[in-house]
Amino acid sequence: MTSEPAGALGIVRLYVDTTPVSATPTFQLLRHGEDGVVPHRWESVLAAAGEPPRMLVISPSGRTLLGLVPAPAGEDTGNAAEAAEPAQRLVVVDIATARTTPTAFLQRGPTQHLNYAMSPDDEHLAVAFTDYGRGREHLRITVVSGAQQQVSVERTFSGSTMRRDEMDYLLQWSPDGGHLAVTTGVPGQAYESVLVLDARTLETVRAVETAWLMGSLSWSPEGDRLAVVDFHRPRLLHVQDGRLEEVSWLRSHREDPPRGPQIIGLMSGERALVLRQTMKRLRLIAASLAMGEGPVLAALRLGEFDWPIRLTVSRQWETVTGALDA
Repeated sequence: MTSEPAGALGIVRLYVDTTPVSATPTFQLLRHGEDGVVPHRWESVLAAAGEPPRMLVISPSGRTLLGLVPAPAGEDTGNAAEAAEPAQRLVVVDIATARTTPTAFLQRGPTQHLNYAMSPDDEHLAVAFTDYGRGREHLRITVVSGAQQQVSVERTFSGSTMRRDEMDYLLQWSPDGGHLAVTTGVPGQAYESVLVLDARTLETVRAVETAWLMGSLSWSPEGDRLAVVDFHRPRLLHVQDGRLEEVSWLRSHREDPPRGPQIIGLMSGERALVLRQTMKRLRLIAASLAMGEGPVLAALRLGEFDWPIRLTVSRQWETVTGALDA
């Protein structure tokens, strides 16, 4: 008998209880067991954690989740202009115990936004705070460590911001925890850039203009490549020399359905976890990086309300793709 792991392969937002005029969103955890990869509704796994936070992402380890919950009364110390939108606090949810731990990070008002990522060992948390206020636009990245969430390093990028419409791939740790990859841009400009930062100092190691990260596991397991989109062309960025390698079987990124294949994560063995979808079905495939083909690992039915897809995955997929070589 195969036992399910304590964590999860990923988390996906799907809509249930749909009617002609409404639908209820639900976050479902993808887990691997005797029946393959199966989605589990939040209340069946994490009922003790209460309602699911907003803007959920999963850690690379698959053991923790990050998201936003309403800040308790008295914690919102924003000004009157920010009070129109309640403050949100960033929390960490342990999947095994359903324990929710608050962090020190608050998102207040419509001109502020948080992006966040847990390190592969779950010991460090990177948080990107963006202020979109006219005339004060800036991005501040903070790394905190340990149970006490001690600030280890912080850097401010004046005039830069991060998008707020996608949460699964804008900020990512390298598999060894030594670097951070960030998708950032300048307000009013059409294209963004990918920055590779030293996680200890937040100094810039590599910068690639007109590009953004693709998938929530953009880093290769070796930490030497990143799946990116360059001028709407999917590429593999070689971090050491900045070279952009073409992936011939990838046509475009996140286009309207029927959607072209999209790399969700780079896996060991020169494989990629690839998303292919139509209006009715989402498939996750262990594809060869050379050819783009491989076995289907998971298939989920989609409804008319399940757009856009919100899917974030963890490195626990390596246990599934690795079994293909056994």
